[in-house]
Formats: sequence, structure tokens, C-alpha cells
Amino acid sequence: MSTHGTSESHSDDEVNEYVELEESDKEEGPSGRLSRLNRPTIAPAPKRRRFGGLRRKPATAKAKGKGKGRNHGKLAQLMEMPLDVLFEITSQLEPLDILQLSRVSKRFRTIFASKGSKHIWVAARKNLPGMPDCPHDLSEPQYASLMFEHNCHACGKPRSLMADYSLRVNFCTPCFKTK
Repeated sequence: MSTHGTSESHSDDEVNEYVELEESDKEEGPSGRLSRLNRPTIAPAPKRRRFGGLRRKPATAKAKGKGKGRNHGKLAQLMEMPLDVLFEITSQLEPLDILQLSRVSKRFRTIFASKGSKHIWVAARKNLPGMPDCPHDLSEPQYASLMFEHNCHACGKPRSLMADYSLRVNFCTPCFKTK
């Protein structure tokens, strides 16, 4: 038997007790609410039975998949590091890594886009044997973007296959034909 449209099942004694409380005179407190002693009480529903061996294990980072979610706070100490130590660490990286690091925060952007950080970019470029020097009309970050990122400069599509280094642009095939 269900009470008040719920699907919980209760014994006949509990239901009768509930109905008696509803029909009896209820004492109201000063706020107009039922006093705590005269409120109808219903026993909680019985707990569900747990079947052995079907416990769920907490999800690990490996189970969740790669690249999902952000890793907040993993490089917080890098932001507070002295600049000479940061420059030494980043001079061991490749230009694409420094370019991506410069896009992490405003502080890193100001550090790596400044003219004073040119020695970092030069050291990073020298970590790649056979990489030509930066042209005089491009900054080091622009040169790294031109060489290592392959987005179309006209429409923004990823994976542009046509690069015109004399014009300093990357194009996808449709944009290359129209431009």
C-alpha cells in the first residue's frame, strides 16, 4: 500500500499510526507549525542490499582517459621561480615548447615575448640541428609559429599543407588556390 502517492511500502501498523496522527488534533506551536512531538513519523525505507563483488573502484587518471580535464596547480612553482633559473630551464626546450609555454599565462607571455628573452629562443633553436636562423623581419615567436604550427593563416583551419616561407604564411589547399 502506498501513502500519498509514494512507492514506498510500509506495514499496516505504520500506515494506521500515520492516518491517526493526521486525523487527530494537531498541536501547533507559536509559529503555526506542528510541534516536534506531534509530527507524523514514518520509518525510513529499508536499505538496498549490496551484492558482493560488485564494488566500483574509484576512477584513476589512467582510466579516465588522456587529456581530459585540466591539471590545475601542477606548474605553480614554475611561475614563482627566479627568472635566471626559468631561463636556464627553458633554454633546454625546443622553440615550439617555448611558444606554447608563452601562451600559458600573461606573465609567461610578457617574459617570453620581450626582447630580453631572445637568448632563450636562440638557445632553443640551436637545440634543433639544421634549423635556419630567424629572418630579420620576424620576431623569434613569429618564426617559431611559422615553422612549427600548421594552422592556415587565412581561415584558421588546422593542418595547412602549403607553406610559403618567402611570404611568411601557411595556407590550407583551398586558401592557397584562391589567394
